[in-house]
Amino acid sequence: MKTKKVPFDIERAKAGAKVVTRKKQPVRILDYNLKRPDTPIVAAVMEDTFERVFYYKDNGKHECKDLREYDLFIEEEVKTRRMTNQELTDWLRDCPEEHREWGHSGTDSVYPYPPVYFEDTRNEPAEKGVLIRRNHGEWEEPLIEE
Repeated sequence: MKTKKVPFDIERAKAGAKVVTRKKQPVRILDYNLKRPDTPIVAAVMEDTFERVFYYKDNGKHECKDLREYDLFIEEEVKTRRMTNQELTDWLRDCPEEHREWGHSGTDSVYPYPPVYFEDTRNEPAEKGVLIRRNHGEWEEPLIEE
């Protein structure tokens, strides 16, 4: 499951949205209404095998500017789907400043040019086992966010 961090929203957090730090550490909100000026949120942040307690403003910012890595975010699931054959072809061609290529999992074959497909299969999802990468980086599934 792919996720992304979005800005902290206190109402979403109260409604049960998953809360994490900037470094994606799990957060457990202990209280939203602490009687403390400017920092009413109390949260436990998971650090390896123990939790640390921090105080936050309503917007999820840590009370100390030097500890911004502990700012709060909402983590949400990214809905994705597999690229179609046409989208894969367009992806391979659309960014000349980046080296893009595709290959099949389980083989050493790598192709910098678009795969061949029949016109009636252009809107079909790219074949299972097809992987893509940028600039000789890590191989990944050819997915698009919806």
